[in-house]
Amino acid sequence: MAKVYGFYHKNKLITSWSQVPVVMDLPMVCVILDVSPEQGRRLCAKGDIKAVKVGGVWRINKCDLMDYLKVDKDSIG
Repeated sequence: MAKVYGFYHKNKLITSWSQVPVVMDLPMVCVILDVSPEQGRRLCAKGDIKAVKVGGVWRINKCDLMDYLKVDKDSIG
């Protein structure tokens, strides 16, 4: 099973996909992917990662990010 290696979100250590919020902003996705904000924006703008802009801010659904990473969603608790 693919793991999200530890990072903090709202002062909580995230160490597994089950703890990742259903909808994420671009900075959180960039931390998960270990990419720069510019590269994250390009991935969203090109449609490589399915994302929508809400009020000028990219929002990414956890399932869409998992699809991009080819993570088995059935293995997530």
